[in-house]
Amino acid sequence: MRVRTFPGLEQAKNDPPSGINTVIKKHYEHLPSYGIEFVDDDNFDVAIVHAGMANTKDMGSAIVAMTHGLYWSYDQDMVDWQHAANRAVLDSVLRADAVTVPSYWVAKTFQRDMRVSPFVVPHGIDAHEWNTNAKDEGYVLWNKNRNSDVCDPTWVQQLAFMHPEINFVTTFAPRNSPSNVYDIGVRPHDEMREIIERCGVYLSSTKETFGVGILEAMAAGKPVLGFREGGNSDLVSDSPSSEKWNCGYLAKPGDINDLSHGLEICLREKDRFGIAARARAEFFTWERAAEAVALVCKYALSVHSQAATVSVVIPCYNKAETLERAVESAVEQSLEPRHVIIVDDGSSDESGRIGQELSERYPSVEYYAKPNGGVATARNAGIERVHTKYVCCLDADDEIAQEFLFMCVRALEADKTVGAAYSKLLAIRDEDGSEEVTDWPGEYNYDEFLRGSAQIPTCAVFRRDLWRRLGGYRQRYAPNGAGAEDAEFWFRMGAMGYKGQLIPHPLFYYHIGNNLVHGNPNYREVAWLSWHPWAEDINFMPMAACSEPRNKIAHLVRQYDIPIISVVIPCVLEHQEYLIDALDSLEAQNFHRWEAIVIMDCKEEEHDRAALLVRYPYLKLLYNHGSGAGSARNMGAGLAEGEYLLFVDADDWLQPDAMKMFYEYRNPDAPTESIVYSDYYGHITTDKIAEFDRAGRLVYHNAKTLKTVILHHAFDYDCERAQEQPDLDDDGQFYIWNLVTCLIPKEIHNEIGGFDENMKSWEDWDYFLRISHLGYCFGRIPEPLVNYRFETGVRREIGRQIHADLIEYMQDKYEGVELMACRGCGGSSSAARARRPAMVFPSSPLEGMNMSSTQMIEVVLTDGNRGDHEIKIHGRSYGSRVDGERMLIQQDHAEMFPHRFRVLGRPEPVPTPVPATAVKPKEKPVVRRAPKPTIPPITTPMPQTETDDEDLEPRVLSGTEAADILGEKMGQLDTVANALVEGETPEKAKPSPTPKPKRKYVSRKKTTTNPK
Repeated sequence: MRVRTFPGLEQAKNDPPSGINTVIKKHYEHLPSYGIEFVDDDNFDVAIVHAGMANTKDMGSAIVAMTHGLYWSYDQDMVDWQHAANRAVLDSVLRADAVTVPSYWVAKTFQRDMRVSPFVVPHGIDAHEWNTNAKDEGYVLWNKNRNSDVCDPTWVQQLAFMHPEINFVTTFAPRNSPSNVYDIGVRPHDEMREIIERCGVYLSSTKETFGVGILEAMAAGKPVLGFREGGNSDLVSDSPSSEKWNCGYLAKPGDINDLSHGLEICLREKDRFGIAARARAEFFTWERAAEAVALVCKYALSVHSQAATVSVVIPCYNKAETLERAVESAVEQSLEPRHVIIVDDGSSDESGRIGQELSERYPSVEYYAKPNGGVATARNAGIERVHTKYVCCLDADDEIAQEFLFMCVRALEADKTVGAAYSKLLAIRDEDGSEEVTDWPGEYNYDEFLRGSAQIPTCAVFRRDLWRRLGGYRQRYAPNGAGAEDAEFWFRMGAMGYKGQLIPHPLFYYHIGNNLVHGNPNYREVAWLSWHPWAEDINFMPMAACSEPRNKIAHLVRQYDIPIISVVIPCVLEHQEYLIDALDSLEAQNFHRWEAIVIMDCKEEEHDRAALLVRYPYLKLLYNHGSGAGSARNMGAGLAEGEYLLFVDADDWLQPDAMKMFYEYRNPDAPTESIVYSDYYGHITTDKIAEFDRAGRLVYHNAKTLKTVILHHAFDYDCERAQEQPDLDDDGQFYIWNLVTCLIPKEIHNEIGGFDENMKSWEDWDYFLRISHLGYCFGRIPEPLVNYRFETGVRREIGRQIHADLIEYMQDKYEGVELMACRGCGGSSSAARARRPAMVFPSSPLEGMNMSSTQMIEVVLTDGNRGDHEIKIHGRSYGSRVDGERMLIQQDHAEMFPHRFRVLGRPEPVPTPVPATAVKPKEKPVVRRAPKPTIPPITTPMPQTETDDEDLEPRVLSGTEAADILGEKMGQLDTVANALVEGETPEKAKPSPTPKPKRKYVSRKKTTTNPK
């Protein structure tokens, strides 16, 4: 396989040292062993484009976009060249046949914004070059080559104030740092190697794209201390479940107390961590990295070689009079479609008979019947049955000119950033046969989409791969059979970065007659922009979207690293069809710091895992093997990284502002009051609406389908009444004040032990009763933020059948349980509070922190904590602690909870980090300091300009452990790369499809001239 890299080897050798140049040189060294021949001419099979550093527009080869991160412009101000660098990376990704990232947390942004699932290919290290037997001088080392943006040495200063007995060596030191901080400046790599080999602990407080420095320290056998973010989370293992691999400590991001606690652990376990660190570093070899890159190239070439085939899908509902016309126009194309699929969507006329006859007449035509579900479901069903590179959807009452497919496919083959090709439209009025070439559609303009104006007609040719990634058409935008489902589909396509291309000839013949949309004077278009927050707020615009960026260069790039809210969705097989609504409602939120965890309550072999992850590649997806909703929710909560849990059943969904309102309403200063619930919309099928209408609760009713939406007001929370449950009220009723969908601090979930997995139903009510019995308070938002389907609940029906057994079980369970006074409302009923102002998210680890000195006191923890959750009081975290452990906390916190903390000493001021312009404290405690470290003198002249470890060092946070998953990825990739693309034999790629000899096309109207 002939491969050319951009930049090439000579440029990598001549340019200043950088992470990208190191990767290129190592690839040239190792990839030839895996069948790769590097070339410098234009005759190559695969182009490896690093960080968008080449114009990929006219490349005729397969392309591997090897990204090295992004500039996270949503969180920090960037200059024009950084926005331009982002744009270059995204352009290469849009045209790529395969995409790689160096770590899982970088992949998250591509997964969320572009539905791209990159291959994670970590960098390597030559571990044998690093000495693990050098003298350990015990100092803590911070060695970034700059002190700007994310490289902030203030963490060194903070730790040094807290640990005056330890020396800290750093390439940069903030002003007013204590005397145990030694500023050595930036050193050449050979000199820095020796400094790393002699340190005691390596401090990685910077969000790294990958973390070459981390890997070097691990190769030297050094424990790594850092925050659970960036490359740290991919490289450093500190999980109790893999203790033998533990090679450091990762603290909660921004938590200096947890970082300090971790330093103590790293020093205590230095030898054990060092051995594990070296072992893990030895896994990350350049040979492994090269093997992964070779497999990615092989996969990219197989994708690029897919033939330019096309299929036509014709949904049909009672179109017997026009079906034959539409099918014949598809069959008689100059570029012959491989398949023409007639999807009969439950027709009651002669459509079925005619479709069968057409399938017998033409070998390429297939007739497929399904129950009525609407045009979106019919199109999706047809596309699912074909496996060509391109697809065209043609309605059964329209037709296309003979050159339509050829012209559209040629446009798609010419530019990989084109997602759909369409033509001008010839409108035909069936009542009088008049024809007109309409002004719409015009040239593609995504900004017009944002204003609610569709830019692409129903009939267009598009990439089937994009259809898969988008999850197809959505029937909810065509509630009466047809509607705006196509406009919404093209809108989502443009948000991913793929544009439309107009063919300036009227090749689509659109008939205006009994059309459900334009032929219906009562048609009212669905609000198809409502679930797309970027239509209202440009700050939510996906990073690769086709719209004009505010800065004229590139859209803002967001991090999806550390979520605040973890949404847990249990799903049974019966609810798969509804799951898409639940997940889409998450993407509709005007709050982006969430993660989605789906627990399929079935066996893995019973479910199409691949299809779901193609649609939603950012999901955490697990299988619960039919153990029930309670078990599934507990499993999901165990995976949650967010501070808050939000349980959403797969058959329910959220209003677009639900998460934002839940989060703003909670009380962050009093976790006991921060369980938030809301009113909700109930969805039922009924014709009995008079009572709801009179009460002002009727939101929607369809007289034909009987689909009805009713407003439900939840009860205000009454702590006394809640604690009387599960006994019946005086009026013989149970008091159930909220749905399972509410915002819950994860620490409360952990405290009560989660859901009772023994219960076959009502486990959610039991869950909230146990929370209330511990004195935690709930707050109600008197607005409907949740949509609840009453008629699809499986466990709800079970609860009705065994309610007597459930009541008896719960009454026995709660008998004799000691109740705690309500910690939120003081024992009285809680009225609805006023909505709280939105919290401002800090853009750096230091912003928003209290930087003043505080009275601290030494205590012993006496609350039985096993270290499985953090100690947090009034918003301040003291890290994960173990019962009996000594620690420093604020004096007022110790006095507040005397049963949790035993005081050992008097309060003493502990200086916290000071800004660079502040003055150091004049008085310091007298302590015994470690000997001054012997740092080698600078012997090599340093270049005048700084260079980064990574040319594009991103500002994102972490994913899962790369070491364990890389091997699995490589195995999967090998299988995929050798497999046939979409089940078809890859054919030699053609620059453009070759049309069949032209035949005269017979239509019921005059034929337009076939353009060339």
